[in-house]
Amino acid sequence: MNIGGNYLKPTEFVKMKNLYCKTVLFELPFLVLLLELCCCSNPHSNSEKAILPELTAAHDTSENPAFNLWTAHGVYAAFYSPDGKHIAVGGADGLIELWNADTFETICQMHGHTRSANTTLFSPDGKYIISGSGDSTVRIWEVQNCRLTATLHQHYNETYTTLYSNSGKYFASTSADSTVIIWDAQTKQPVKQLRGHTGAVYFAWFSGNEQNIVTGARDGQVILWNVETGKPVRTFSGHAGAVYCVVMSANDSLIVSGSGDGTAKLWETKSGKNLQTYYGAKDKILVAMFSSDEKSVIASSGDTFIRQWDAKTGVLQQVFSGHKGIVCTIHNSPDGKRLLSGGMDGTVKEWNLENAKLLRSKTLYQK
Repeated sequence: MNIGGNYLKPTEFVKMKNLYCKTVLFELPFLVLLLELCCCSNPHSNSEKAILPELTAAHDTSENPAFNLWTAHGVYAAFYSPDGKHIAVGGADGLIELWNADTFETICQMHGHTRSANTTLFSPDGKYIISGSGDSTVRIWEVQNCRLTATLHQHYNETYTTLYSNSGKYFASTSADSTVIIWDAQTKQPVKQLRGHTGAVYFAWFSGNEQNIVTGARDGQVILWNVETGKPVRTFSGHAGAVYCVVMSANDSLIVSGSGDGTAKLWETKSGKNLQTYYGAKDKILVAMFSSDEKSVIASSGDTFIRQWDAKTGVLQQVFSGHKGIVCTIHNSPDGKRLLSGGMDGTVKEWNLENAKLLRSKTLYQK
């Protein structure tokens, strides 16, 4: 995920935070990797069946062999800062770059990870970037000086999602070791370790009031936890594949999830009821999130396309087409007008959210 600049109030950050969803990338044992978004010129109705999941290797995130486009120069993470002035980009070899969001020019490079930089999210005040990596570490970087300030070794397998709570009091990390760790942001010490998933935990998302955290994992389950007790509150079952992304709405009443079964689902937080299912992807969905006004759901898929659906009806509204490989990450701009994406083709792209037109593109690893 990516980084930022000026301080935002917690209420403003909650709104901005719900614009994105960190895309979680995972390395494959046999050069078989992720997926990408943006596809489909023909809308698919809800009567259409989702693709059937296949048995895959531990870190395999690509269900369909036709889209196994692994590259050593892929973009795993790309996120706007809370003030929209910066972008944090994470690459396949662990490189993290800080960009000027207006020009896409590189401000600095941050080196330290020895494997993929899976997430590069900013802190609520925009002063720090937190990253998770294939090297199993969580690292915190100071934005102003592009300096590493902490390396945390609590996980014993690949670390996927790392993100701060809305106030910045906590941050969380998910891992292939099947656990989620909630950390005290001040002391950088673990507060709670959540155990309950039976496979790698790919994503986590704090509720706006920080009382709960929701997680998605390889076991296909979405679990809502109580942050204070570290105990499960509710389990959301319905996906037929691994759950790679989970995001809550601004008022915490809704959850959207993306899965290896090729669908995204909308859930009611209080009851656990599945309100809508979004079809059309030809491969697994790595990232699913709400639009800034929460009237739409946007998701990226391993089939190289990004799709946008009407949140209530499930009708496909538009498709973002341009990536040449798996789309690993997407993120809404703080003003809700643009969409940022990154993929296995090694590019970061910015799109107009109103009409799905490509605004600009940059390759991370320049030859």
